[in-house]
Amino acid sequence: MTPEAYDLADALFALAPWTWLNEDNLIAIRHPETGRLDHISIMGAAGNHRCLAIYLGVVARQRFNLMQSAECDMDPHGNDDSLALILDTPQLQVSFSERSDLFKSELAAIKKHGSKYHGENWPSFRTFSPGHCPIPANPQETAWLCTAIRQVLEVAPTLHLSDTYRYDNCIVEILTRECIDGIWRTTWEQDDGALFSYPEPEPNSFLLEKIRQYTREVPLEVHFQLVPNPVGKSRETSVYPYLLLVVEPKSHFVLGVAMLGTEKQTYDALIASIPDELLRICDKHAVRPASIAVASQSTYSLLVNIAVDLNIPCDLKKRLPALDDALGSLRNFMEGRN
Repeated sequence: MTPEAYDLADALFALAPWTWLNEDNLIAIRHPETGRLDHISIMGAAGNHRCLAIYLGVVARQRFNLMQSAECDMDPHGNDDSLALILDTPQLQVSFSERSDLFKSELAAIKKHGSKYHGENWPSFRTFSPGHCPIPANPQETAWLCTAIRQVLEVAPTLHLSDTYRYDNCIVEILTRECIDGIWRTTWEQDDGALFSYPEPEPNSFLLEKIRQYTREVPLEVHFQLVPNPVGKSRETSVYPYLLLVVEPKSHFVLGVAMLGTEKQTYDALIASIPDELLRICDKHAVRPASIAVASQSTYSLLVNIAVDLNIPCDLKKRLPALDDALGSLRNFMEGRN
C-alpha cells in the first residue's frame, strides 16, 4: 500500500462527503486504459459503513439499480436476495471502521506507513468479487480507488443532491469524470437505468429427459441463497458458501441439501449449475416435480426453465412453511456446531 493511498483516504474522511451526498448520487468514472464506465457511490449518510465504493462495469451498475428500485426489498430479514445483491456485486471500496475490522496485513501496512488512527476512522482498501469474501485490494485496484478518491475530492465539495444527474430532452445524463488529453474533466454521459435480471440457466437435456420418465410426482419447495458464513483457512482466502434446499411441503421431508462454492469453479459456473443440482436431487429419489414453489426472485429465475420444460407451475410465494421449518432446523444445527 502506497503512502499516497492513506493520505487520500485521510483527506476523504476529513471531507466526509457522506454528510451531504447519498449513496444513489452516483458519479460515473471512465477507466482511461480500458474505457470501462464505472460508478462511484458515497455511503454513510445513515451514519454507518462510511465508504467510497466503485461499482465495476455494466452488470455492477445494473445490480445497484435493482438495489435502489421499488421492485427490490433490501431488508435482509425479509429478503434472502438482498445480501447476495450486495456481496456478489463486483466493486472496490475504501471504507472506514474500527481497528478490529481490519486484516492483519492491513494493520501491518498502516503501521509501516506510520499513520495513527483512533475510533472508527481506520481505512481499508478492498475488492468484492462474486462468491468470495472481501479481501485487500491489489496494487492496480488500489490505484483505481485512489483515482476515484481524487475525483471525489475535486468535484464533491460543489455538488448538491441533484447535481450528479441532469435531463436533456427527456434523456437522463450522469456527471462523468474522464481523462481527456491527460487532464481529468467533467463530461456528461447518457445514464443507463436498466435493472439487473437474474440469470435463467438452461437445465441439462439428458438429466431433464431422465426426470421426465419418472412416474412419481412430488410438489417441491426450493430455496437458493448465499450463506454469509465465510469458509476458508484465513479471512483473506475465504469464500461464501451457497445453499440449495429442496423440501416436500406436505411431509416437510428434506429431499436434498447442497452446499456449493467457488473454490473449484467460477461464480458463473456455480450459478449455471443450480438447475442440474435440483434435477440430481430429484433423480436420487426417482421423482418428477409436480410443481416448484420458491420464495425469492433469484431462485425463481434459476429454476423457471425446468418448470417450462416439464410443463409444471413455478410459483413465487411470500412464505413457504415447510421450507421455513427446514431452514430453521438447519440454522440451529449450524449454530450448534459453532
